[in-house]
Amino acid sequence: MIRPRDVPDPVEKPGAVLVVSACGTGRGGGHLFRGLALVKALRSRGKAAWLHPGDPQIPEEFLVSAEDLEGGEWSLIVLDRYRCPAGELRRWLSLGPVLGIDEGVSRRDCDFLIDLLPNTCREAPNICDPSLLFLPRRRRPSFFGTASGVRRALISFGAEDSAGLSLPAARILRTLGSAELSVTVVLGPLYEQREKTRRALEDEGAAVIDGGPDPEAFRESLADYDLLITHFGITAFEALYARLPVLLLNPGPRHEALARRGGLYSAGWGRGGCKKLSRLFRSGDPGAAAAEYGERALRRWMPGAPGDLADLVLRAAPFVHRRCPLCGNRSGCRRGLVRFPHRSYRRCSCGMVYMDRLSPPLPEYTEEYFFSRYREQYGRTYLEDFSRIQGQGERRLTFIRGLLKKSRGPDGAPGPSAKKIPRLLDIGCAYGPFLAAARNGGFEVLGLDPAKEPVRYIRENLGMNAVRGSFPDDIPGAPGEFEVITLWYVIEHFKEPRRALEALNRLLGAGGILAFSTPSFRGISRRSSLRNFLDRSPGDHWTIWDPRRCGSFLRRYGFCLKKRVITGHHPERFPLIGALLRGPAFRFFLMISRLFGLGDTFEVYAVKRAELPAAGGVHGRG
Repeated sequence: MIRPRDVPDPVEKPGAVLVVSACGTGRGGGHLFRGLALVKALRSRGKAAWLHPGDPQIPEEFLVSAEDLEGGEWSLIVLDRYRCPAGELRRWLSLGPVLGIDEGVSRRDCDFLIDLLPNTCREAPNICDPSLLFLPRRRRPSFFGTASGVRRALISFGAEDSAGLSLPAARILRTLGSAELSVTVVLGPLYEQREKTRRALEDEGAAVIDGGPDPEAFRESLADYDLLITHFGITAFEALYARLPVLLLNPGPRHEALARRGGLYSAGWGRGGCKKLSRLFRSGDPGAAAAEYGERALRRWMPGAPGDLADLVLRAAPFVHRRCPLCGNRSGCRRGLVRFPHRSYRRCSCGMVYMDRLSPPLPEYTEEYFFSRYREQYGRTYLEDFSRIQGQGERRLTFIRGLLKKSRGPDGAPGPSAKKIPRLLDIGCAYGPFLAAARNGGFEVLGLDPAKEPVRYIRENLGMNAVRGSFPDDIPGAPGEFEVITLWYVIEHFKEPRRALEALNRLLGAGGILAFSTPSFRGISRRSSLRNFLDRSPGDHWTIWDPRRCGSFLRRYGFCLKKRVITGHHPERFPLIGALLRGPAFRFFLMISRLFGLGDTFEVYAVKRAELPAAGGVHGRG
C-alpha cells in the first residue's frame, strides 16, 4: 500500500492507537464505520491512530499497512470485532494492551472491556455506557412529539440487513398504517439485491435512501421522524438519544434477548416478529408504547450528557501484566476475577491476585492522606496517631528480635545477631513511627519514602536518617548492608513485586529478616463479597496477597517464612449480622475471626536463606 506523504507513520510515532473493526458478510457496517469515526476523532485531537482491516469504502489514508501493523508501537489496540476468535486475540495481545468493545466471544481474555450496548454475557465489562457512542446533536423535544401519532416512519436494518426485514416491515406499515403515514427505508451499502429491493419498496410507496460510509448525516436526520423500526444495535441507541421512539424487529433470538436486557420495545424476531408487528398496527398506534419504553430506557442508560469514547481512549495509559508479577508465569496468569472502570483483576495459578489498569491511578498516599483523609477514617491525623503506631511497631519488633537471635546464615555461621547494632531499613516509612520504635529498641535505622515532607520531618523533628526515593528504582544501600528490612503496607504498591523481592534479597545479609504487612485475600471482607472487597481496594494496590501462599511466594526469592500474624479483625464486617454486633456478641465474633484467621490484613516475618542467581528467582521462574 502506498500511503500519502503527509500521513504520519506509526513506526515513527510510538504510542499510536490501532482500531481493529469487524467487516464483511454477516458483520454489517456499524463496527467498521464506528472504527473509522474513532480514528478520525483521535486524529483531530493530535493522536496517531489507524484502522485495520482494509475495506474499499475506507480511504487509504486511515488504513495501516501490513508492515506497520506488525512493527508499530501500539499504546492501545481497540478491538471492535464483535466475535473475535481466541487465536486472533492472541495476536493482538502480543502487539499491545487490548480494549475490547462489545466483544462476544473472547471477553474473558481481553485486557479491558467496554460495552457500548447492553450485553447478556456472563463476563461483566469494565464499563457499560451507551452514552460513549457517537450520538446525534439534534434531538426531538420529547418522545411524545406529535399529537396525531406516527406521521413519518423510518426503517433501517443496518448496512447489511442479513435477515431481509426491510421489505416485510415496509409492507406492513404501508398496508396497516394510516393514510397519512409516510415510510422511508434506508438501504445500507452492503445490502444484497439492492436494485430488486429498491423497486419492490417503491412499488409499496416507500421512499428509499441509500446508506453510505458516513453515518453522521444519518444520525442527525433521526430527529425528523416519529418512529424508527430497526433491530437491536447502534442505531436503536442513537435514536433513543434523539428521543425518537424505537420499535425493534429482530433477526434472531440473541438480538431479542439483548432487546429485553436493554428494555427496548420489541415486536419479536423473525416471522413471529413480523406477525406481531402486524397486530400492533392493527390494534392502534404502536408509537405510544415505543415512546414509553424509550423514555425509560433513555433514563436508564443515558441519563446525562453524552460521553466521549475518543476522549477515554486518548486519556488511556494502560499498564498490563503479560506475566504474573510474582512468579513470572505466562500460561497460568489469565484467570479473570472482577472488572471495574479503568482496572481489571486477575489471579495467577500461583495464587497471586494482581491488577491491570487502563489509566494511571490517582495517588492515594499524598500529604493530604496523612492529615484530612486520615482524620476522616480514624478520627485523628497521622501525627496525632503517632504514639499508637509506634506502640504497634514495638510489638512487631518483638518478633524481629526473636528471629535475629535464632537466625544463622545458609552455611550455619552466626547470622546478623552477631552484630552489636543491627541495621534496619524501613521502606515507606511515612513520618517515622516505626523508625522511632526501632531506634528505641537498639537498631541503627534508615527510612525510605517517596514523599518529601515525611523525610524532612524525620530528619529535622526526630533526628533520624531518612532518604527520599521510590523502591526498587532507588536502592538506599549496598548488597548485604542490612540485617532487617521492613515494609508496613507497602509491598502491595509495587507494580512488579518480583523486582522488589529480588532487590530485598540483595540488600539483606545472610540470615537477614524481612518483615511486611499487607491486605489479606483470605479475610472476612473478601469472603463476604469478592466484588465489594476489590472495589474498595485502593487504586494503587497492584497486588493482593494470600497469607496461605506466602511461604511459597517467598521461597522463590530466597526467603523462608518463619511467622505469619493475621491482623485487622473487624467483627462489624461479618455479613448480615455485622451492623448488629454489640457487647458480648462483638467479642464472640472477634474470637471467631481470630480463631479462623479472618482478619483483613496480615504480617509476615521471614529469614533470608539463599542468594538469588543473576537471572533472579531461586527456582528460575522469575
